[in-house]
Amino acid sequence: MRRRFLDCVETAAFPGTSEEEMKGMLHMVVVNGGPTGIELTGELHDFLEEDLTNWYPELHPYMRVTLVEALPSVPPMFHKQLMQYTERAFKENR
Repeated sequence: MRRRFLDCVETAAFPGTSEEEMKGMLHMVVVNGGPTGIELTGELHDFLEEDLTNWYPELHPYMRVTLVEALPSVPPMFHKQLMQYTERAFKENR
């Protein structure tokens, strides 16, 4: 997964890569709103914002992370206040 992710970033940085191609290559989708999916989404977001933005500032406008969960809220197995906090934190970082 890491190799594929970095391949996408490096390919998007090549001169001549169209905006549409960059958007596709730099949109990471995590499917699973459980603890592992939430942790991975947060780590990806931090890596994009804190590291890749410094290395590839021209790609920053195209970087996105989307968390997909089939249930109405995330994480479904935790206390309601923690679920609400998690949802707010993710929405604020769009």
